[in-house]
Amino acid sequence: MNIWKSVIAIILLSGTLNAQNIKVLTFGDQTPTVYCNTWQSPSNNPDSVLIEIALYAPETGERLFPFNAYAVHLDSSTAAGFSIDSRLISVYNINNYYYGIIAEAHRRMLIAVQATGYNAVLLEYEPVKHPVIQSATKREFNRLKSSAQTFDTVTISANQRQRLASMLLNEMELEWYATGELSLHLGHFMPSGTMALRVDAPIDDFRRFIFDTLYSSRSLHADYAYALSPDGYIVGQVIDGNLRVTWEIARLDGYEWRELWPISFHLPGTVADEFRWGSDGWLFFRSGNEYFKFHVDLPMTQNCRMKDVEISREEYEQAKAEASRYNILSSERTPDAADTAILRVWASKEGLTLSELLENSGAAYFDDISCLEIAVGDYCVTRIKADTVDMATCNMILSTDGLFAGIAFEDLIGDDGMPAYVYIYPISADGKHVGTPYIYQTTPSWKAAYPFFWGADGWLYIEGFDTNNNTVYHKLHLL
Repeated sequence: MNIWKSVIAIILLSGTLNAQNIKVLTFGDQTPTVYCNTWQSPSNNPDSVLIEIALYAPETGERLFPFNAYAVHLDSSTAAGFSIDSRLISVYNINNYYYGIIAEAHRRMLIAVQATGYNAVLLEYEPVKHPVIQSATKREFNRLKSSAQTFDTVTISANQRQRLASMLLNEMELEWYATGELSLHLGHFMPSGTMALRVDAPIDDFRRFIFDTLYSSRSLHADYAYALSPDGYIVGQVIDGNLRVTWEIARLDGYEWRELWPISFHLPGTVADEFRWGSDGWLFFRSGNEYFKFHVDLPMTQNCRMKDVEISREEYEQAKAEASRYNILSSERTPDAADTAILRVWASKEGLTLSELLENSGAAYFDDISCLEIAVGDYCVTRIKADTVDMATCNMILSTDGLFAGIAFEDLIGDDGMPAYVYIYPISADGKHVGTPYIYQTTPSWKAAYPFFWGADGWLYIEGFDTNNNTVYHKLHLL
């Protein structure tokens, strides 16, 4: 997801689009799947934004190109509530895979995108709203720690450093590196454990590191003024050749700062001499002898906070010995006609056959709560028989307090580079439904595995592995 997160893809369906009261534009007999993202302005036009678009055939997943793009204007005099400009908008070839449109960064824009033989897709771009900067006191600023996280560098060999340089640096940067004007520092943001490369150059930045591969397509600028928060936010500042000040803010998410691109503030004349993070997303900065603050509102990729405590094997085994007091054990049951009906509907929605599901799926009891485990290949979900919610994993456990827990992996189980997610679903009093899950990503310093179980006072005990593949034991508690 990009910082310009208000780009919304609206698929035009038959009839009227809910409260939008938008009439259908029928250019074909099918509606494609759309991917839409935005990037910060191209370097030659700092007041523009690149809207990145890809369309896919819904039946095959094949990418659709070419496609045409038209400007859309709100027009209350029309029955549809808008009109389409007959002039084409220029579509740019970004990388032979994605195509894009240049829009004004600070102006709302509606775009109709249409591939031959398919319905139109309406895109709405709306500029990000900058937070309101408020005055702060020197006392408020001085009460804050200068950095609640740290960037801890690690020692790397000359060969490793050269490999990183050849992988990451452009031609100009390689020249700076050869003359000693640029240096590289590999390290971790702690305590999150996120790996990154710090590039010290005429313009300093952090570059992402994951799966033993460095991604240089996007970096976080961070010169002499940058700061890290205990919640995993980073803010950095850069001043370009036109003396334009840009502040970039992103959320470090365990293994990397994934696809959540930074928010940029273009504030001529406002230079932060120092940043400091407060609690609950408040960011303070000093400019000369004046102090300011504003609130950072960025989406969370995990929706809860956990108290995550590494414990000894002895404590883990002691809790395990008492686990029967706090866990409702599951038992297999024979699937019935109602189970088969659920699987048949599920298979139909996913474009599968019933036999494909029956091969790997199963049924279980948690006391009097009937559940289904629906599995296809490596994909597996759990569902309470009376519910329609697919819980994100199988092999789930249920506490006597009415909490389902399970562990899901980003992709391939056991891959050291893949993060693990702990899901906790509260169950309703009648045992027929589950609520919105709490989702917690374990940090790169350890990865959740099996077994796991509920203990006393709401603690969830998990056996896992550290970065050296050593067995570790943790207990988690919702905050």
